[in-house]
Amino acid sequence: MPSVNAQTAAEANQKRIEELKSQFVAEFPTDDDAEELPAYADGSREATFVKVFSLLDKAACGYLTVPQMKEYVLESGLSIEDFAKELAVIVAEQPDRTSDPKVSARQFVAAMVRLVHDFDDASFAYFIAQTLQTHRAKGASQKKLEVATDDAVEGVGGTVVSPREA
Repeated sequence: MPSVNAQTAAEANQKRIEELKSQFVAEFPTDDDAEELPAYADGSREATFVKVFSLLDKAACGYLTVPQMKEYVLESGLSIEDFAKELAVIVAEQPDRTSDPKVSARQFVAAMVRLVHDFDDASFAYFIAQTLQTHRAKGASQKKLEVATDDAVEGVGGTVVSPREA
């Protein structure tokens, strides 16, 4: 049976994760053109990845290039082998196979959801917090990154700890 302190720390950690989720959803209101970006239930992983797609689509052209998505996957520490499988699906769906493949928001969301399917909620929250911190460091728009993610997932000592390390 876990100690009272361990339970309290776990509850506090879960509360911080819930706060991060609510801040992230609040920071990125649904003001996107519904015809261009797919709509998903608020707070879902899919809706979160639509927001990540918008963050990565710096040119606001409605798609990512394969190198842009590959860079994101590598920065995120996801499996390049799994990404290659997802890329094969994306390329197969391309209407014009003579040009460079473009990754639509729908394709990005579907691929990312499959790439993180084994993440529990805490790992997923940490993954998204790391995405935001990485793009803050790269100088992404402050309007999109005002979410306080520095203390998104707190360990007992008050430091940011990966759920996998905890």
